[in-house]
Amino acid sequence: MHSRRQLSASIVGSTGERWWEGGCCRLTRSGMKRRSFFFRGFRSFISPFFRDSSRGEDAKFLAVPHDNTYMRHIQYCTGENKEERNGEEKQGGFGKQFTDHMMTMRYSCIHGWSEPTLTAIGDIPMHPASQVLHYGMACFEGIKAFRNLTDPQQVHLFRPDIHLKRLGVSASRLQLPQISSNQLLESIKDLVRLDQDWVPHMRGQSLYVRPLLFSSSAMLGVTSPQEATMMVILSPCTDVVDQQRPMTLFVEEEHCRAWPGGTGHVKLSGNYSSTIYPQIQAKGLFGADQVLYLAPSTSPGSKLCIAECGTMNVFFVFQHKECLHVVTPALTDTILPGVTRASIIDITRGWPDMPAVRVMERTVTLEEVQHAANRGSLIEMFACGTASGVQSVGSLVRKNGERLTPIHACGPITTRVRTTLLDIQHGMLNDGEYASSWLHPV
Repeated sequence: MHSRRQLSASIVGSTGERWWEGGCCRLTRSGMKRRSFFFRGFRSFISPFFRDSSRGEDAKFLAVPHDNTYMRHIQYCTGENKEERNGEEKQGGFGKQFTDHMMTMRYSCIHGWSEPTLTAIGDIPMHPASQVLHYGMACFEGIKAFRNLTDPQQVHLFRPDIHLKRLGVSASRLQLPQISSNQLLESIKDLVRLDQDWVPHMRGQSLYVRPLLFSSSAMLGVTSPQEATMMVILSPCTDVVDQQRPMTLFVEEEHCRAWPGGTGHVKLSGNYSSTIYPQIQAKGLFGADQVLYLAPSTSPGSKLCIAECGTMNVFFVFQHKECLHVVTPALTDTILPGVTRASIIDITRGWPDMPAVRVMERTVTLEEVQHAANRGSLIEMFACGTASGVQSVGSLVRKNGERLTPIHACGPITTRVRTTLLDIQHGMLNDGEYASSWLHPV
């Protein structure tokens, strides 16, 4: 075992050859494709460059020491058939383009978690009896990395600590093994740092970080997994959604996304696959952009309550006498505790120049929204999520054709929330808790 202040790293090719000289950062050529070295407890960047004469490519190795609280062993692997990136490769819809590398960690009940490995992105080996294939034993997160628009050399993650805490809750619900949030966060930073050229420079664009944890136990049994895999991949979000175009939401009164006592409050892969059919139906029959799901009320009367909107949380702005109430459904086990949702609640509570705006988390029934729309007191609606940001909602449509429309399709509250959130994410608000605790430099 190496000392706790020691870190090792490798660039790995196909030959399996290894070379290092203890305590130094010396690299050699002689045609080797695997290069390793150790260095001890100093805080600096080591960026040797080397040229592979057989392929005529430059490769860059970047190793960054951790905070010395524990030893990390990270293995960097270069792809043999890596294609050169160009401007066209950085274009495309959400989730269709991926960066050069990924991070992998493996778990067994005997050995615990392996050390993180950064490799060229590619296919992974999978036993056909893996529990994830048969029982959907998988959970994931969605985190974003933004470029600081006041200092484009800086890249930071937006509230990754909250995302990884939620990942732990999801893993616990599936009896998947827990992993240190601090260790996972540092490994994610290493990966983003390695592929930071993929982080876009335009406002509203970002690098989407997808941690995925699943059971890789090869067994046909519904039981706690004995083996698991943690992976992190990156996808540039360069197609900015037209957030000025209001969405139409179909009010789903037949199908259910989550139910009391179920798993709606955790981010499990199976929660999303079952929503594809209602989404396709809503788009085809009503031209809706997303589906607004309902949940039964826990109070007497059994009224249907608003839950969440597909992959997003939802907010309503009601006129109440001289005040504006910004209301989002209170968290239950049918609603995912969104990080963007929590951020918006904190942001709107901190508007000293708008004392008439009051933020509330409470039960919202479909009947209440219907009556407010008919009375003219439904001022705005918007939805939010990590992937989509803040999206204005122009109308709700029910299966009987009834449409519930707010006064403003894209009103001042929605616009200010969106603008403030983007300013924070891009490092343009440099004071307060937003800069100190919400942004994590890589």
